[in-house]
Amino acid sequence: MLIIDKDLKLNKKDNLSHRRFPFTLDHSFDKLIIKLSYAPRFVPSDEKENILAEAVEKYLQDDIYSNEDRTSTLDANIENFITTSLFYEREFVGAYHNKIDDQEIMISHEFSSRGYKKFAIKPGAYEFVLSMHSCNSNVDAKISVEAIND
Repeated sequence: MLIIDKDLKLNKKDNLSHRRFPFTLDHSFDKLIIKLSYAPRFVPSDEKENILAEAVEKYLQDDIYSNEDRTSTLDANIENFITTSLFYEREFVGAYHNKIDDQEIMISHEFSSRGYKKFAIKPGAYEFVLSMHSCNSNVDAKISVEAIND
């Protein structure tokens, strides 16, 4: 049973924010499958230059940091970083903080993916949370949550 299936358009306004997707299951299932994919993983070069220049001016004052430190920072990459988490009846089931931009997470009483507890999928109130730890460009994201009986 497909519970959530969304294509999201994210941008800088989503940086350091969460989107919550509550849902209810009326009966037990063998497992939940959560999928997340997003792009781009790295902020495009033309956009990152402005972000890094602003950060250097704001945080790397020239009276404290050398010109070499300030200049080398301008060559850094900026990653978009989005993660998932799940709650059942307001209790934490799991989250996996990683920089993989194409994920499939399984949750069941026998096995759960890294970061998630082994957990029987029973009736009740759930909340899927998408967390934008770093969203510094336009990002296309696809999320889905599916309840499955084998």
